[in-house]
Amino acid sequence: QGRTWERTNVPFPMNGNGSARQTGQRMNVDPNLPGVLVYGTRTMGLWKSDDHGATWSRIESFPATGEKEGPAREAGVVWTLFDKSSGTPGTATKTLYAGVMTVEQDKVFRSTDAGATWQPIAGQPGGVLLPNRAALTPDGTTLYITYVTSSGYPGPHGVNGGSVFKVVNPAAHAPTWTEVAPVAKGTFGYSGVSLHPTAPRTLYVTN
Repeated sequence: QGRTWERTNVPFPMNGNGSARQTGQRMNVDPNLPGVLVYGTRTMGLWKSDDHGATWSRIESFPATGEKEGPAREAGVVWTLFDKSSGTPGTATKTLYAGVMTVEQDKVFRSTDAGATWQPIAGQPGGVLLPNRAALTPDGTTLYITYVTSSGYPGPHGVNGGSVFKVVNPAAHAPTWTEVAPVAKGTFGYSGVSLHPTAPRTLYVTN
């Protein structure tokens, strides 16, 4: 519980003060099998640990790494999420999501087999919108994603707009995307997104 610690030297760069440091969360713990962690890197894709973070291996099936130049530069896989409702205690959670800052059409990916394979979520807005953060309802039926647009760097400097999207049935083959931003294009984009812990129909976002 934090009384003692052991250091792990990971095989990928981090740079917590680098470009797009307002994004997240890059690292998450499997809520059904706490020994499993995933971490989104800046330049080396998505990684996984099966031993509480002591050792790490790259998830070779994950299809994106991001860009080294341009408006999404040096950001990579900026957030990860486990859908706790898709698993049971003591077994690996089946459904995972990950967002990648990239100028490519496909930026948000899902796995329904505990991270073995990945596919882009259909119907994404694409274009210059870059996924920033995400929140998932406890029953796994609705995913909320904040986005930014960039004039040079993907934040915190260079952001000049953005939006918020609601994705219904994100694990399905044909989810429904709806733009729900309080203002269609925020002056500074949209960053934080969170659900009320006991009333998940209440959504909070920061601009």
